[in-house]
Amino acid sequence: NAELLVGTPWERHVIPSELLDAGRLQRQLAAWLAGGGIVVKPNDGMRGIGVQFIIPAGSGRWEMIQADRRHVANTDEAIARVSAAIGARMAYRDYVVQRYIDTRDRSGRPGTLRSEVMRMPGGAWGLVRITGRISPPGKVISTISQGGSLMPVESYLGGRGEPDMDGRMRQIEALSVGLAERLTASDPAHHFEWAFDLALDQDLQLWFLEANARPLNFGGELERATHLIAYLKSLVPVSSAERRP
Repeated sequence: NAELLVGTPWERHVIPSELLDAGRLQRQLAAWLAGGGIVVKPNDGMRGIGVQFIIPAGSGRWEMIQADRRHVANTDEAIARVSAAIGARMAYRDYVVQRYIDTRDRSGRPGTLRSEVMRMPGGAWGLVRITGRISPPGKVISTISQGGSLMPVESYLGGRGEPDMDGRMRQIEALSVGLAERLTASDPAHHFEWAFDLALDQDLQLWFLEANARPLNFGGELERATHLIAYLKSLVPVSSAERRP
């Protein structure tokens, strides 16, 4: 998805990333680690499964985190462990390396935002809801399927020390609608909803993490169904008899 946003106003929200090449995997990892923490993950999402975090631990060492497993390693060992974990899988699955974004709140727990947009009657994209997601204790992934919890967006932003709630909400809405428009520009008929995973770093910079064309819905089923029915009804031609008062 990120390449579709190059040259758009949304490009500045895209986390730097690169597709990993099995033939130069260790060189790529070394180059990325030279610039700080990284995330290595399957390019097809997999709902948080198989994501590895390599985070600075001080004194030239790295904390490697995957699910409930943690390990502290030097640079060479970190590269070797990641290569061993994904090397064989790269024959049938693409992996990407991405710059690590520190999304921890004031209590030290990582969290993300989920914005959901849907087609409105007439076809325009509209924001349906925004929720916060907080990781379970001891984990760095806030995906609901991996144990994360939903929270009101106001609580999420408050926990991050957001000084301008209204302005941030407008920014999230504009980014979400803009992303949906861009991602469906070449194939507008086949999408009626998107969910976007977003996050704030320690400088409160908003980042785009991932787009989900078929998102799992937690807690918003009725609202989603109401918008979907209204959109689908708008696509049905109205007969002359129905137009008659």
